[in-house]
Amino acid sequence: MVKMPQDFPIWYASLEAGQGSAAVTRWAGVADVIHNLQAQEIEALIRLALKSRQGPDESVKARIVENINRGDPTFGTVAAERELQILAAAALTVRLLPSDTAALALTTAGLDGARKPQLPMDLIAMAENAVREKSKTTRARVDVKAITVDAIEWPAAEDDGTDPDPLVALKALKAAADKALHGTIERASGIVSQLARRQELVDEELQMLWWLMSGELTDGSPQADLKLNERSLVVAEELARRTARRPGPMSIPALLSRSGLNRKTKINITDAVNAMSDAWCKAILSGTNISAVTHPIHEALRRRDETGQGPNWISGWAAVCEIPEDHALSSLRLAELFYRERLLLKTPA
Repeated sequence: MVKMPQDFPIWYASLEAGQGSAAVTRWAGVADVIHNLQAQEIEALIRLALKSRQGPDESVKARIVENINRGDPTFGTVAAERELQILAAAALTVRLLPSDTAALALTTAGLDGARKPQLPMDLIAMAENAVREKSKTTRARVDVKAITVDAIEWPAAEDDGTDPDPLVALKALKAAADKALHGTIERASGIVSQLARRQELVDEELQMLWWLMSGELTDGSPQADLKLNERSLVVAEELARRTARRPGPMSIPALLSRSGLNRKTKINITDAVNAMSDAWCKAILSGTNISAVTHPIHEALRRRDETGQGPNWISGWAAVCEIPEDHALSSLRLAELFYRERLLLKTPA
């Protein structure tokens, strides 16, 4: 069973005084959800944990409730929304490091304080820390050790006074050699795979640095020509397309900063979205499956693309995403979150 977080009894007790004693039993149900978690259920857990008006698919929600009930029959088939919210959040805390999808999606859904779920833990901050930790560990140097060669363990034939059958002996030798060779090749293949992945990640950061030093966008236009309201989204998209694996390197904030973005200049999301050209919006949206909960900036682009530049799309976007119309972020943070949305939509884990 998945290990229960140390703080889970405290989180669960927040439902009602004295409920902490039931935490161990209830965790068995949450552990069953985590064990059987499917990709589409991460989005459902996030919607439950944030208590979003855009609720999860009912069939997915029913499957989550069923899994909790399987691990803890006292849970019942009809769950109180508040309890389900806390259980979903607790499940996500355990999934933050194993699944970069959960960590990234929670930070993009939070949108730098736009959503503030009423939970006994700071789930968005935990997700932010998990993204940083995942970026660090997935890009750590590979510790390559010498490949060991297995000895051929070939038992000698018993001396019973008869000549051994050469064919039987040869087959036994082949089987012993195959076994030793298989173990050696398996270890060698593992090291080669590690080195190939490491090389992919080194190339990733090299491509980003070459792009930054070139001073040009992919289409050949100068980066310096970007207007302030355009810069966050354009630079984020350029870096995302050069990212090989989620959640991206630790150097992303530094690269964004070198591109002229900072943590002091505030930009309204609506102003940034309205600053983009029609052609850019269409290219960005092509082939994407956008969630109003975990991809709020892309949802803004989608609605702006439907109505055109101007104010007509803003109120509908703010309502469906549950985000204030005038929500502003620093130019660097806006770029970082849009970069993460691009990774969720376009980049493999």
